[in-house]
Amino acid sequence: MELEDLPVADLIKIINEEDERVLKAVRSQSRAIESAIDLYVRTLKAGGKVVYFGAGTSGRIAFMDAVELYPTFGVGREAVIPLIAGGLDALRNAVEGAEDNISNADQDFLSVNPSSGHLFIGLSATGRTPYVVEILNKAKGVRAKTVAITSTKGSPVTQIADVCIVLDVGEEIIKGSTRLKAGTAEKMVLNSISTISMIKLGKTERGLMKSMVPLNSKLRERAISIVSDLANCSREEAESALLTNGWKIQKAIDFVKGRDAGQN
Repeated sequence: MELEDLPVADLIKIINEEDERVLKAVRSQSRAIESAIDLYVRTLKAGGKVVYFGAGTSGRIAFMDAVELYPTFGVGREAVIPLIAGGLDALRNAVEGAEDNISNADQDFLSVNPSSGHLFIGLSATGRTPYVVEILNKAKGVRAKTVAITSTKGSPVTQIADVCIVLDVGEEIIKGSTRLKAGTAEKMVLNSISTISMIKLGKTERGLMKSMVPLNSKLRERAISIVSDLANCSREEAESALLTNGWKIQKAIDFVKGRDAGQN
């Protein structure tokens, strides 16, 4: 029976079973992911930039991870930079031929003021996306550290990068549709790399986001809870300290603790 003839319930089961392979593929790359985290942490500690780049789904996943780091962990937008073939328009629309445009890859590479102190993380499910291959080669040319995340063993990106994370997710149920398991695997890997790096950079305390930037009412409520927990004070005291300190969580914590120390 062809895929198109199957009932919806069977198709859901097939996709769920295929997705189980993603976890195994990611788990098998723990050592390579650890190496990538080490480079990530060392780069940011030294004042360098981390640059994610990809085309299509991979580029969108790169953007998704990068843009969340500022509100979640207070990482400056100039510290972790996402690039996507075709530019910002490619986040909403398929930009035909963008991944093959080497000239644009060169321009995007230069836009981040590349140096040997940067870390470049390229995402390409096939491992041969010209945009990604070109930027990896350019990064090697300035002696920057490089990481490749791919689903294809022995592909061109694995021949270039210092650290290769190869995610063997198997063939997609719709052949060639790398937005499926390959995309899920890429997101899982970036979740691990960025989150663990932020933990090791001191952006959390007791599992709480003490470096979060409260940009909306939901996050401000969360900030109040974080200050209350970490400074061991009431929510009212926490909110007052946050207002006094421009909603900067660590400053508010220090403010409350300093005030309490002065009263003892």
